Parts: sequence; structure tokens; C-alpha cells
Amino acid sequence: MKMQGKTRSIRLGIEVLTPVLCGSGQELVKDVDYLERKNKVFVVDQVTTFNELASGTQNLQELLKNSGPLADVVALVGNDYGYSLSKLNRTDELPNKIREHLKDANFQPYIAGSALKGAVRTALLAEYLRALPEADKANKKHLLPKRNAKNEPTAEDKDASQALLNDILGQEPKDNLFRALQIKDAMFKKEQLCLVDIRWLILTGIANSLKGQWRRISGGNYDNWQRANGIHAEMLKPSSKASFNLHWDDFLLNDLSQWQKGSGTGILPLNFEDLKAKLNKHADYRLSHEIDFYHQAGNVKAEQECQNLLKRVNSDQSGIYLQLSWGVGWKAMTGEWMDGDWFKDMQELYGLGKSGMPFPKSRRLAVLGEPKLPIGWVRLYLENEAKLQAEQIIPVVNTMDAEPTTDILTKGYSGLAARIYRKLILEDSSSSPEFYQSLLDNLNEIEKEPEARIKQDSINIISDLLEHKYPRILEDPDRKKGKKKEPAYKPKQIEIAKRLLFLKATITDTVVSNVSV
Repeated sequence: MKMQGKTRSIRLGIEVLTPVLCGSGQELVKDVDYLERKNKVFVVDQVTTFNELASGTQNLQELLKNSGPLADVVALVGNDYGYSLSKLNRTDELPNKIREHLKDANFQPYIAGSALKGAVRTALLAEYLRALPEADKANKKHLLPKRNAKNEPTAEDKDASQALLNDILGQEPKDNLFRALQIKDAMFKKEQLCLVDIRWLILTGIANSLKGQWRRISGGNYDNWQRANGIHAEMLKPSSKASFNLHWDDFLLNDLSQWQKGSGTGILPLNFEDLKAKLNKHADYRLSHEIDFYHQAGNVKAEQECQNLLKRVNSDQSGIYLQLSWGVGWKAMTGEWMDGDWFKDMQELYGLGKSGMPFPKSRRLAVLGEPKLPIGWVRLYLENEAKLQAEQIIPVVNTMDAEPTTDILTKGYSGLAARIYRKLILEDSSSSPEFYQSLLDNLNEIEKEPEARIKQDSINIISDLLEHKYPRILEDPDRKKGKKKEPAYKPKQIEIAKRLLFLKATITDTVVSNVSV
């Protein structure tokens, strides 16, 4: 561990245990974005390919006019620019479309820090709520959604958990407890991507007489998984490894009473050992329930995979186990914050599933010989585990030697990043109508910023602010919700999220900041 000012950092390794997709929100299309090469996928770097073509002596317009499909253009250039995508399951046929993994401008895939932080946040919240005494749960019941005359959620209660989260974590981004935790992106190599075939396992039948079947995307359920098509995605393959930085803001943690307005001040672990204990407890809970689901569905292979993961969780003395990003589903988000009677009320109010049936009743599985691998499981560990020294920070009510306010006005940032931090964080106005326009104006400035480090810091500040207010928006800006599949976010929120993702992907120099918001 290292200390720089009031920010305490640790360098963590991340190992992919089952295929992971941190999606870009886009699809790759055959013969437009990728080619078939000896039964493999070759994703073309179109920018470099066309620049190389344009740098030749022939007229570009004539070349394009006379050339055929993408394969002909690549042949004209004479060099392959892009990357190959191996298949997790070797017998798979090549698809016409592939869900794209998040990558930077150099085609290096990464797991976004917001995705890691979102998964950590969800697990810690779930553990906190499960541990609450029944009396405390009863005192918070008034925060759950209410019914109108039509027995539907009231207009202000369309988001089932927002009032509860505001009470626990703080209503505004500047008050949110997780503001004191910063997690950076984990950068992988493009060679660590692979093509994965995903199938949907679904429980069918009636209560006490359920069985697992395979859902065909175009409709219909089948006993034979090979009759039910799925989707393909480029995902990080098992055994892939990378590293990232995790920061605790000790200035903020030193005196929570001065800024933190939520009731859940004990949620956030203050050292690696405490973080490991809480996250692994949640992983045990998750996997135990997944084992029950696959047993009920009669899928022995998937049940065994989860049992193997559970054994690792309970025997590993130094690793943290976490499920994240695409594929974790409703159960790994809001679904595990509300169990017992709370969940029954929400299931009835929001019409979640059918009476007597489990909810959710489907799971995504990656094909390796057959559909059996759960998606999104990773192991986190200290890069030098042998030197682990747990540090405990105990928040105090009053600190005589507290850092003067003027010393944190820019939090160590410079230039544009300092101005954005001071305006958006210290003068937070996220409830005002001008807030989103202010974010868009800042993004315009960031696009013009020439210095990579300042650009990266500025993006991180806005990303954290947006994630605090709208958890997981950067994982899937186009997410739909409810029976009518309406957009989960408003147009300006979606625009901001997509521009942030684009800016992250176009930064060519990966800069790890020494401070956090």
C-alpha cells in the first residue's frame, strides 16, 4: 500500500475465472467489421486500413468504387491491421453479429472502473441490508415504493430502490459514501479476447414441477440446447489477468460527519482484509443460490461449475471473488437487496414473474462443449500478496489537525480537471436543470484538451459523478426497464454516458491518476 497526500492506494490484480463481457453497447457485423479467416474471426482496424489505403498513389475514391467487400479492401492494402479472435468453443460456427467488448483506441480491452465499482457497491449494499436487525428493516419500510389507486407504483416510485439508497448512502453525489472509493480501469491485452457462444437456460412448468429448457432468441423453448440459438460476444477469456488501482480517500473518511448524509456509514470497508471478508461472504451467498437454481433446472454441469467456484471462495485466503458486468442479471443487482417479505411486496407491485415461479427464471451460460459456464466471475488479489498489511482507518467526529478547506479545492488536479472538480463536486448542483448542460459543456472542453493525464482525470471526475447518481449507466446507457421496455435513463443522461464511453475509448495514453474524487 502507498500513501500520497490523503489518498491511500493499493494495486490489485484481477483474474478472469469465467468469460467476462464489459460491453461497448455496439455490435460487430460480419464483412463490415470483421472477416472470416481460417474459421477464425479477424476484426479489422478500419481507421488504419483506410488511412493506409489513402496514403497510396491511387485515387481513394476510385479504389473504393472499384473494390468489393471488406476483404478486398484489406487485400488492396496488403497488410492486416486489427486483431484475431479465437473461439472459446472450437466447434462454433462463425456468427453474423458479435457483441463488442469495451476497448480503447488501440483495441486494448478493459473492464471499466465503474463496472468494478458497481459490482463492489452492489455486493456491499446487499450484505449490509441482509445484516440489518428486523427492527431496523421495519423502520426503513416506509422508503419502499407505494401503491396508487390502480394498485400500481406511484409516479415517484418507478425506481424501486432509489429512496432506500438515498437514505443509506446519501441523496446527492457529494453526500454519497462511495465517493470515498475510487476504482480505476483494468486494462487487458487484445489477445485475451475470445469469441463466446451464449445460451439462455430458462425454468418452465409450474411450481413443484419445474424443469430447465433452452430459450430460442426468436421464440420457443427446447430440451436440446443445440436447437435453441443464442448470441455471440467477444469476451475476456478465463485465466486472463490484468491489474488496476483502488483508492480510499482518507481525507473524506477521516470525518464522515462533515459530509456524509446517509445512514449506512459502516458499509464501506476501509482496508483490503475487510473488503475481502464482506465481498466473499456475498459471493458465498450468490453461488449457493445459483447452485440451487441449476439443481432445480437439472443442469448438472453448470451446478458443478458453481460448486467449484464456491469451494475456491471458501478455501482461498487471499482472493476476493466477484461477479460483474453483462450477464449477472437482476439477481446480482436490485434483486438481492430485497429478500424475504420485501421482495414479495416488490414482486407483486411490479409484476415480477408469475405467481409460484422463481424470479428471475433464466440464466445466461457460456458454451464450452455445452452451455455450462456462468458469466462474469473474477478473482481480485493484491499484486504482492505476501506483503499484505491490513490498515484500519477509524473515522472520528472531530479532527483538530483537519486539512484546511483551501487545500482540497482542486484535490491535486490541475488545469481543466481542477476546474471541473471544483465546479461539479465542491459546488454540486445535480438537482438543478442546468446540471446536464453543464456536463455536456465540460465534455466539449475535454474533447479539446491536449494533455492526456488532464483529459483522463476530467473523464474520471464526471464518470464518478454520473455513476453515483445513476449506478451502472456507463455499463449500458441504452438499458430498458419495466414491462414496456422503456429507456431507463433520459436522453441527456444517455448522451452524456455515451460520450464518456467514447472519450475513454479514444484516449491513447492510459494514465493512472494518483488522487481520487
